[in-house]
Amino acid sequence: MDTLLINEKLIAQFKFWLDGQVQQGMRFRNELFGCAAGFQSSQRHEAFDLAWRLSQRPGQQVVVTTSNFHYTVWVSLRSSESQKTRTANQQLALTAC
Repeated sequence: MDTLLINEKLIAQFKFWLDGQVQQGMRFRNELFGCAAGFQSSQRHEAFDLAWRLSQRPGQQVVVTTSNFHYTVWVSLRSSESQKTRTANQQLALTAC
């Protein structure tokens, strides 16, 4: 599945409660995503590497948002793998969501 790169100004961010924690989410094109990992702008390669690896999983929709200061990798909340993906990949991220 293709990974979209979107300017952060074009998304609507929100917070939601999951597994006893407040999580970061976003909405784009009527789809809801949860934050998998955040990266500083100097870590562009790491952000896209993670996004590519996540997008290789069957049925996993991945979006990368960008601003002047950081990249954020998001996974669809509709995917059954999304919670496991976020938990596993937050350990890989150098900057939390």
